[in-house]
Amino acid sequence: MQISWQSLFPLRAYTDPVERQRASNFYWVLGLGLGTMAFTVLVALWGSARSLQFQLTSVSFALMLVFLLLPLMLGLWLTRRGRTPGLGVWVFAIVGLAYYLASVINPGAEALNPFQDGALWLMLVVVGVTLRPTETVWFGVAAAAAIAFTPVLHPGIEAPSNMELSLWVVFSLLMTTLFTFIGWRIAHNLNQLGAVLLTRETQRRLALIQTSTLVSQRIFTRLDLETLLAETVEQIRARFSDIYHAQVFLIEGERTARLRASTGEVGQQLIARQHALEVGSQSVIGRVTQSGQMVLVNDTSQDPVHRVNELLPETRTELALPLRSRHGIIGALDVQSTRLNAFSSEDMEALQLLADQIAIAVDNARLFTEAQEEARRARALARASQITSRIGVDFARGLDELLRTMALPGNYTQWWVGILDADGHTLRRSTSHVGATTQLLLPEVIDLRHENNALAEAVRSKAQVIVNHFENHPLLGHIPAAQREMFGKHLALPILDPLDNEVRGALLVGRLTTDINLDMRDIELARTLASQISTALENRRLFSQVAQDQQTLQSVLGAMPVGVLVTDNQGKLLVANEQ
Repeated sequence: MQISWQSLFPLRAYTDPVERQRASNFYWVLGLGLGTMAFTVLVALWGSARSLQFQLTSVSFALMLVFLLLPLMLGLWLTRRGRTPGLGVWVFAIVGLAYYLASVINPGAEALNPFQDGALWLMLVVVGVTLRPTETVWFGVAAAAAIAFTPVLHPGIEAPSNMELSLWVVFSLLMTTLFTFIGWRIAHNLNQLGAVLLTRETQRRLALIQTSTLVSQRIFTRLDLETLLAETVEQIRARFSDIYHAQVFLIEGERTARLRASTGEVGQQLIARQHALEVGSQSVIGRVTQSGQMVLVNDTSQDPVHRVNELLPETRTELALPLRSRHGIIGALDVQSTRLNAFSSEDMEALQLLADQIAIAVDNARLFTEAQEEARRARALARASQITSRIGVDFARGLDELLRTMALPGNYTQWWVGILDADGHTLRRSTSHVGATTQLLLPEVIDLRHENNALAEAVRSKAQVIVNHFENHPLLGHIPAAQREMFGKHLALPILDPLDNEVRGALLVGRLTTDINLDMRDIELARTLASQISTALENRRLFSQVAQDQQTLQSVLGAMPVGVLVTDNQGKLLVANEQ
């Protein structure tokens, strides 16, 4: 299990920037204290091994535990739980002050130790970086009182370096006052820094709220998805100085997260080359789109999850947030900064709210687009019914007009219609079309006994065959790359007689392999189209039968010796012989 600095010394529990900075300072004091203790123990052990003056006794070790280690551990326990480290520091300071007084009144002490006063002054600085200004002053007053009462507590004690005791007390009081001022100044500056940080955080939160509000307004006023996403990422970058690049990925198909909006000139280059990442890949976007949980990389040089992009070399922190809709994860909002540890927990919460707003906007835009597509399809189907009723002698031309009418609303770039020969073994092309990106032609004839493709399978099984990925299809994975380009993503259906449900032909519609997958809406549209073609085939059969019956009647009338006229019930002439 990987242990990070943030997990050992957490700061997220502190919402106030001053308290957060004090907690951070305490962690540094803790590290300094533990390092000093470890160094002292090592030196003492080294002295004991060589019988030198500096030796570690059980009493001195116990005093170190009581006066240093236990208060520091208490402060660490409190700080990790989001409480102010003041209690631990106060215990540390009071115990240290008591130790100073105990050493002063020790009957065995003949002279003051200047190192004890130095430790007291250093403690004032430590108090300043961890306590509030007033608390620092109070501790300075207590330390000054302890020094001032030294001659009273131990009348016979001497000053160090053969100085007068009164002169040493005055000097110590001046130094204590100086270090108290230094500690107070540090604590005061921390308060001012906290106020500045609080103002900045308030401005950041306000900017996030404003951006979120802007996106919410655009949800109802602008349904053009590309424009909405482009405006949103530009707003994010413009309103946050820490963010130098922002982008939105949307999931296409099943396993691809494609870049749909990105800031700046770099973003335009990425979009132009159709930048995409696989869902679940070893990348920030791959992780967030698979797990649905935000992914934060505080140091991109150390975290392997971050995938280096040569166009964004200055990224030091990357945060990706899932776009969550009622249908699941539909994409990700990705923001990047040039600073290490650039995003706080409040930033992440606000950006996740913004990502949720973007997801709603994407859903609404897609619903609007789908509604427009359904309306176009409905109009196209109505027109297709009219075309079907008009298909006459030129059957192939009528079918081509019918399929071209349905191609735009169905987003189809290729199609193929074949009629089954009387032998039941051959599909013969009636009309077809391929996209402009391929020069290949769809087959003229398909032999159902030997060929293995979607059209042949649809006829044999009397069922639809949908192919979005050749490599995943059990029957069509062997098809060469050239034929895959020819067929693209496609859907094949049998054309069935409405009376006896026998196969009369087959229909194929499709789009390029780089387009979106065919889905249930395409199946429904293709079924309707196959039904229209079946009706057109029946109309052609009836038309041929009427023409044949009329020709037979004309032959019969021509053989009669008398003149004959055949009219309808309105008196319109239908057939007459030459007599």
